Amino acid sequence: MSAARRSGNDMITYTVMGEEIGVYLDAVARVVETGDDDALASIARIEVPGMLGAVRDALAGHAPDERGRCPLCRGRRLPWWRGQTVPCRFYRAIRDRLIPPETGRRHTLPDGVGTPVRPAGGTG
Repeated sequence: MSAARRSGNDMITYTVMGEEIGVYLDAVARVVETGDDDALASIARIEVPGMLGAVRDALAGHAPDERGRCPLCRGRRLPWWRGQTVPCRFYRAIRDRLIPPETGRRHTLPDGVGTPVRPAGGTG
């Protein structure tokens, strides 16, 4: 199989996976926006743990190496004078969506809830 064909197949795979993820997220969002209390409780118990696991797994792949650089983003071709942004764009994007910088916290949570989450694979 040629590299061009393999690349085309990879894009189809990404497209299909992206559509599946989009449909899933839309369904969860629809329940959150329009569901009753029982539906919301079900989402919180069943879907949220999987979403949290997915975010943690994705963050683990971007955890910094011993030099403080993201092993996945490090592979991007940047001019030598630009260096690499630390933390990587992925880490910053996730943090900014979950905890917007202007507030320092996404939502007001009860005392003791919402303490900083340690990075995946971290010890502290």
